[in-house]
Amino acid sequence: MLLNYFKLAIRLLLRNPFFTFINIFGLSLGFAAFIVLWQYTTNELSTDQFHDDFKNKARLAFSWTTRDNRGNASEAHIGPF
Repeated sequence: MLLNYFKLAIRLLLRNPFFTFINIFGLSLGFAAFIVLWQYTTNELSTDQFHDDFKNKARLAFSWTTRDNRGNASEAHIGPF
């Protein structure tokens, strides 16, 4: 069964090389994007886990709004939002 799939793939490659190239290029681009995003998310999720008792640590964040004399508001943020 697997041999039939390989034969079919080679036949389609020889019959339509342009569309086969588009399909293979799209598949490889998708895999590359997946690998880059996977590496980024595992890196972001593994931060601050080298501390002892990292599950009991907390992160503080502050957000405040100030108004000037004309009534225009400006916001300020400190920390992870």
